[in-house]
Amino acid sequence: SRAYDLLGLAYTRLAELEQMVSGPALEQRIKQMRYMQAVMAYRQATIADPNDDTAWNGLFTLFRKNNRIDLASDAIDRLLPLLENKLQDSTNPQAQAFLDEQQSMRRELRDMVRDNGKNVEEFAAKQEVPDKEEDRANQLVTLAMELDGSGYGLAALKMLDEPALMVSAHGL
Repeated sequence: SRAYDLLGLAYTRLAELEQMVSGPALEQRIKQMRYMQAVMAYRQATIADPNDDTAWNGLFTLFRKNNRIDLASDAIDRLLPLLENKLQDSTNPQAQAFLDEQQSMRRELRDMVRDNGKNVEEFAAKQEVPDKEEDRANQLVTLAMELDGSGYGLAALKMLDEPALMVSAHGL
């Protein structure tokens, strides 16, 4: 698990260094590749050790930095209990301040995910349902792409994974 933690950190730092050296000219493809490499390394660390707070923190930081709201929410939900357990007996006021900050961030992210879910439901309910199945599928994919582009990749995947729910509930 520690090796994957270090690998994730290395990819994250490499992306930062490449950005500093290349400036704005750094291709989006390279940035995305480093992001995915770091995510995969941290995910491997969480598979090797589900209680690896370093890996969950790395994922949380990457997701938050890249505006992946629901993924960041999921990561902090996994991270916070580990930190609370680790720091529960700490007398260090900075540790408590850090925990308070993380708890506040979790509440904020949960609120954003909840509000997004409500907005998607309201939006889907107002959509005109195309007659052709192909057009309905295109409408569903378009909505999923908009969700993903807004930082809600998990919601987009869920929508695409369970299209029957959207069709029965909203006709999409």
